[in-house]
Amino acid sequence: MSALPEKSNHKIKRPKAWPLVLAVIIFILILLILIFLQEKRIVIIEKGIVNAKQEFHQELTQQAVQIDELMYKIIQCESQWNEKAIGDTDYLYPAYGLIQIQKRTWDWLCKLSGKELDYYSPEDQVALLKWALENDYGYLWTCYRKFKGEVYKL
Repeated sequence: MSALPEKSNHKIKRPKAWPLVLAVIIFILILLILIFLQEKRIVIIEKGIVNAKQEFHQELTQQAVQIDELMYKIIQCESQWNEKAIGDTDYLYPAYGLIQIQKRTWDWLCKLSGKELDYYSPEDQVALLKWALENDYGYLWTCYRKFKGEVYKL
């Protein structure tokens, strides 16, 4: 008969699980921190975009107010609000209307702006003046050069 092996008092050493568990816990914590930071970053970016939009809107509003103020001053200076004012009569091309603009300059600005406007319409003159100021053509008016340092600081 064969003899049965004797029982050994030696225990098989198994690796301890705690380092693996600890590594998994650390990994999960890092993952949660990254997710939290990413969400915070998104919120910060969203707040930044909202703030940038608000600042841009405020700047545009301020520019619009400055342009309106400058338009008022230019019209007051150029024609004293006389829609039929005629100036530069000693020149070959006299200036006309609220904004005291010569016809050839009018035609050139209308072409640049892509607008078809009536030279003799006070509303169209104001519209073209506004377009000119918004697009850096204010220097065409003597009164602009007079007032630009005072009001028009964009």
